[in-house]
Amino acid sequence: GVKHHRFSAACFWCDYRATGWHPDDYDTLSDGRRRIDHGGPGFSVGSFQPQIFILASKPERVAVMRIRKETFNIDTLTPEHREELYNELFPVTGELFQGMTHEIFRTYFNPPENTTAIFQVFRAPEGHVLGFSIAKRTTMTALNREVTVFRAVAMIKREARGAGSTLMLGFKLSLLWKLRHPFSEVYYFGSMLQPTSYYLMIKSAKEIWPRHDQETPPDRFAMLQAIADANDLPPLDPPRPYGRSLPVSVIENEEERNYWLTSDRPDARLFLENSPEYFGDHVLICFIPLTWSNLFRSFGMFAGDKFRCGSVR
Repeated sequence: GVKHHRFSAACFWCDYRATGWHPDDYDTLSDGRRRIDHGGPGFSVGSFQPQIFILASKPERVAVMRIRKETFNIDTLTPEHREELYNELFPVTGELFQGMTHEIFRTYFNPPENTTAIFQVFRAPEGHVLGFSIAKRTTMTALNREVTVFRAVAMIKREARGAGSTLMLGFKLSLLWKLRHPFSEVYYFGSMLQPTSYYLMIKSAKEIWPRHDQETPPDRFAMLQAIADANDLPPLDPPRPYGRSLPVSVIENEEERNYWLTSDRPDARLFLENSPEYFGDHVLICFIPLTWSNLFRSFGMFAGDKFRCGSVR
């Protein structure tokens, strides 16, 4: 099974929580020690993040729970099975999100005809749910062109985090789609609920918009706004270029919030300029053009991180 490290240190306190994309964020140092590169304290939609970390020289091996994964298309389930699964998964949302209602969550179980929803459920050996991720593929018209848009959400408890399963699921689905439709115009669209989630997307994608070090090309900006409109994300008031409204936010403590509000990281500043009340109903919209070159280069970046930390499972 997979082995993670427990570090020996005089003071070590981690609070790992995640609700979405969650690639490992370990780096190996030249002398064989390991550190956690997390971009800040707290958690993210899709991260495996510590609050405080200290380097240690003597890592100890600890056992990791074997997690069962179930992956399926929601359309293949009978109404009875959908309802049973809904009743299993909805309680998990209350531990990680605020504002998640039955009305909102039901939409994942009843996708429209132009949308395919793939669920990945994580279970403990005893069978109870540890979390889940959902990847959606939608065909829509944007700027008078037919485009395919992938989105993802995950709500994962502490025990099931850190393997990058949701990100890997997204890579697999988008690559399979591109193989079947090699000339199609495809994007991953994200409504980022927390600064760390945006940081992880930047770290995992070669081309992503917006970014702090380069102005978004006009054609990319127009497509991003068109996709946000098609997903019924209303603009903020007053409007911000990459800010939209979503009635769901992550649960974070005051320390985490203060860290981001006072951070001088360029990616964090861009996030907060466009989503200043992310702890309320603000989100940052971003997207990744899933071209062949971007897919392979981004997958290479992700796989490289996984290989260095040695925790693919």
